[in-house]
Amino acid sequence: MSSVRKSLWWLFSGWRAWILRLAFSAGLLLWLVAQLRGSGTQLRALRPVDLWPAALAFGASTVLGAWQWTRILRHAGVEVSAARMQALYWVGLFFNNFLPSNVGGDLVKVADLAVDTGKVLRPLAGTLLDRVLGLSALVALAFLAGLGLGGGAPAGIPWWALGLLVLPTIGLAASLLSGRAGRGISSLAGYLLPARMAGRVRELLVELASYRAQPWFVVQLAALALVVQGLRVATHLAVAWAMGIELNLETVLAFYVVVPILGVAIVLPLSFNGLGVREFAASRLMPEMGIAPALAFSLQVATYFVQVAVSLIGGVIFGILLLRGRLMARGAELPRRGTPSPAGGSMDSPSPPSADRESPP
Repeated sequence: MSSVRKSLWWLFSGWRAWILRLAFSAGLLLWLVAQLRGSGTQLRALRPVDLWPAALAFGASTVLGAWQWTRILRHAGVEVSAARMQALYWVGLFFNNFLPSNVGGDLVKVADLAVDTGKVLRPLAGTLLDRVLGLSALVALAFLAGLGLGGGAPAGIPWWALGLLVLPTIGLAASLLSGRAGRGISSLAGYLLPARMAGRVRELLVELASYRAQPWFVVQLAALALVVQGLRVATHLAVAWAMGIELNLETVLAFYVVVPILGVAIVLPLSFNGLGVREFAASRLMPEMGIAPALAFSLQVATYFVQVAVSLIGGVIFGILLLRGRLMARGAELPRRGTPSPAGGSMDSPSPPSADRESPP
């Protein structure tokens, strides 16, 4: 490994990457606050009670998202109860908001399922498919809303830019389910990656191939993903309503064009969970919709806090699961009184005197 590659690896790995992302987000947010006068006043004027429709929309999207993830994994033969899957999905949402990467919660879900089932690749493949379908549905909504708005630049976004957003994303989803593309990815992995990692990629593609045999099931999943992502855009609309932004049909369609672009922007591994990047992009794109930059910034901050507040339900579930697991472990370590011992006696019965003890007279 060259010295440059070693330096980059040292800089962008582990806790250093976490600190860099946090610093980038903090610096960008501070710069935006300094540039956009009045954003703090708008946030202080917002009443938390007015945000309940936004919280309801985001909560509904999470419940349906958990159902989508459950259906994907059930199809792959992961036999875990629906209640357990729903709980793990909420826990993953919580960690997505509180770990440096917005996919950290996915790793938590996969790890828990691996413990439950003894399988890693199936939960990993299903979770990857769930993510890719969600992202594809999000950009498809942007394309459909752009068609609804019409013109050469719906919501100020040129069609060529929408094409650059939509085609690669949906192409990625199609390639994961395509046999020909899968073979190409497998060959490329064998050329670029070490043998062990390339083998893992091939195994992952084999797991994903099981979904290709049932295209109608994939279509159903895609339709469900559109509903889930539509509700997540509706969360932004509900916050906009709470902030007094006028929502006519044109504005609503513009939200469905712009918000997916924000969702794709925060996927880039530059910041702490997209903080700063999302607000910066909104302050540049939403003025084309008639929303001032400072108001666009405040809207995104308020929406983020709604999502974090709802995700705290996952934190509570995680605490309950953790406590229950500890109690079960303690119960296993401390057998009940009176349980027969391997020697045939009682676990709490006194042991017979040993040969080297003095016998009573």
